[in-house]
Amino acid sequence: MYFAIRADASTRIGLGHVSRQSDIANDLRDKGIRTIFFTRSPLHVLPFIQKRSHAEIVVLPKDKNGSLNILKRYLSEKKPKGIMIDLLREDKDSDYTSLYREQKITIFSTTDDPNPRDVDCDVQFCCNPHQSKRLYPKSSVFPKRYFGLRYFIINETFLTFRFFARSYQNKISNILVLFGGVNSIPAISIVLEAISLVTFHPTTTIIISPVEKGYSSLEKLAHRLGLTVHFLTSLSSQNIAASMKESDVLIGSAGNGAYEASVIGTPFLAMNQVPRQNENAAFLEERKACINFGLYKQVKPSTLGMALERLFQEKLKRESMGKLAMKLVDGRGKERVVEIIRSYIS
Repeated sequence: MYFAIRADASTRIGLGHVSRQSDIANDLRDKGIRTIFFTRSPLHVLPFIQKRSHAEIVVLPKDKNGSLNILKRYLSEKKPKGIMIDLLREDKDSDYTSLYREQKITIFSTTDDPNPRDVDCDVQFCCNPHQSKRLYPKSSVFPKRYFGLRYFIINETFLTFRFFARSYQNKISNILVLFGGVNSIPAISIVLEAISLVTFHPTTTIIISPVEKGYSSLEKLAHRLGLTVHFLTSLSSQNIAASMKESDVLIGSAGNGAYEASVIGTPFLAMNQVPRQNENAAFLEERKACINFGLYKQVKPSTLGMALERLFQEKLKRESMGKLAMKLVDGRGKERVVEIIRSYIS
């Protein structure tokens, strides 16, 4: 039996879409369901998808007609029972939807958009924390919808680390920095300048996305500022989860990384790259599960530096943030999504 996935990665949208769908593909494989992964991701990202998903990868061309022809050929040949679409530009495109309907495929859609999204599909996972049934009183389509962070797809490695005892240190000594692929260098630069202003001397680890084109400018900035910085470029879930577990705070945008950190209980400081992430961070801050500084372009290094200085010895505040975040995200979203998929296609 085959299942299909449609998701992309790029410097504009980051790596999160293909990461979570690769995890879905890998789980389905473990249950005897083979996956075809259709993507327009850059070539250097394909090994990441292959290693994480163990799926058959099909690279689509940029032009729509070419993509439709390739999709039709593969769908006719492999006859997948369902397709998961994790791509906002195509989930509402009637040409693609018509093709899937023609092939009699069950259509699943994942969206982390905070706004209502009427998608002509059979099953829709509305996994943004702002999503709820009340947002769809006049919906024009009627898929089966599953709402909220209960269905946010997170790799099971983070759930494993959740069950190790979490210790919150008296003082901050390790800072983790994680931004998405949406041109993260300027945001990380602000963080490094902020860290250089504090009176303590933390070790800083920066996670670099495979879609980021380079980070030599960050190495030079860290050297000029006299900071102890490690760059993590091997992006296995194990490495990221371990880094989050060992860190006293995480600084980054409120995308996938924020919810992964929530599963483990790592205190989170949000500097967001796009408005959607800012809405996610506001949700977490309202529940005292993070500190939100807004869009990164509006954040001054001195402002972030003063916040770190205050948090330096505030163990109870950091511990409270981490534990409240753990209550919001239980890390079992992928498990729920996979079981729902299987119930429809088996």
